[in-house]
Amino acid sequence: MRFASVILISLLPLNSLAGGNLVISTTQTDPGRLCQELANALPKNIESLRKLGDLVQEISASTDYFECNERPGGCKTHTLQFEGLALDVLTSPSFKEPWIFGITVSKPNWNFLGDIRVGQSLPVIEERFGVLIPRDTSPVNLEGECTPLTIWHSEGQVTSFDLDCQACY
Repeated sequence: MRFASVILISLLPLNSLAGGNLVISTTQTDPGRLCQELANALPKNIESLRKLGDLVQEISASTDYFECNERPGGCKTHTLQFEGLALDVLTSPSFKEPWIFGITVSKPNWNFLGDIRVGQSLPVIEERFGVLIPRDTSPVNLEGECTPLTIWHSEGQVTSFDLDCQACY
């Protein structure tokens, strides 16, 4: 029994609860790298992002996030909602291109991140990030240095995911 307690204590930093979700620390790939993959895969201006598909809703607001009040022209946040996809975008006249700071995908027709997609089998996700995802717990947060990838799953497949690319900034 004493041996089991030592093992449990040593595993606590790797698996914990945050916001009610199980948090699993990645050992091979940091989910933060997905943010750059996402930026490379998406169009480089807000007008083209709006044309990715049938735009259901756009919510825009001025913001002082990321020191925007010090930038010429300020900044705006945009949430672009499509069927099965939501993109959180920060724009400013002083930015060369929009900054994608979040994505939520719940339909398989949206694939910007290769093997990270709705419908993917969990073993592929586990291999990429060097983790084991409990089949009876959903959602789970996969975390590297700071960027969380939240995965919802059922029957061994990804049903939706959320990538928060603002976590490191």
